[in-house]
Amino acid sequence: MVMVLHEKTENMKLGGTFNLRGALAAERMVYQAKVIKKIDPNCQPGIQDGLNEIAKTQEFIAVLEQEVVARRLVLKDVTRCIALAYDQASKHAQGNDSIITLREQHHTANQLAVLAAFLRVQTQKFFLSLIINFEKVVNAGIPQKEFSP
Repeated sequence: MVMVLHEKTENMKLGGTFNLRGALAAERMVYQAKVIKKIDPNCQPGIQDGLNEIAKTQEFIAVLEQEVVARRLVLKDVTRCIALAYDQASKHAQGNDSIITLREQHHTANQLAVLAAFLRVQTQKFFLSLIINFEKVVNAGIPQKEFSP
């Protein structure tokens, strides 16, 4: 499995999709979740459908709640952004970023919390590592964080 995921990462770089959208998409997160059976491998085929399934896992819920508290947001408002996560990620994803970066100028605080939760879940035990650089993701003064398992 490690070789397959490494190959997918390399293909993302070659294909110009090593960015936020690629990290969430079939190339990475949804694919991994299906392979390790965190979500049903036969769930609806769309990327957003896969993200919706991941959002139902206990791991995601716990991380999202942490993001909401850290950013002083309202959980109900943040969870509404889950259904549009892939669409939002796609709007600002072109080319290779080398390090997956969330930028506050591209997303609302609620969207950032959802996207950060998806990316943080990837760094937990049930997903392989992905270095994530959070660049000014919160306007409340939370310092820049780099997650690297």
